[in-house]
Amino acid sequence: MRKKIRTPSPWLISLTTRLGLGVWVVFLQFIILFFIGSRQRFTESTQLFLLTGIKYLSLALCILMIYSFIVQIYDSVASRRARILRYFIFIAGFAAGGAVYALTVFMGDWLSP
Repeated sequence: MRKKIRTPSPWLISLTTRLGLGVWVVFLQFIILFFIGSRQRFTESTQLFLLTGIKYLSLALCILMIYSFIVQIYDSVASRRARILRYFIFIAGFAAGGAVYALTVFMGDWLSP
């Protein structure tokens, strides 16, 4: 008699994958924001423009994350390529939408005179 190997649920695996990749994306974006803030060659208006661009990009990715989550719930049968694309959008939106928005607010306060 063979023993059945118990595997974690697919939702748990996808959630931990999103969280793990989200941490790396947030870390890389923090390095980019720190680079923008630490360089003296950027004028104040350029820094503000870059921070605003990153902030609105993170909000757009957050909206894409919500859309992909709804699609993932209601569309359980899809091709592998479509699933991978939705996971990528969810990961990017999860990472950038929440954490980077907070980081840009923090960095904006830090860069303001």
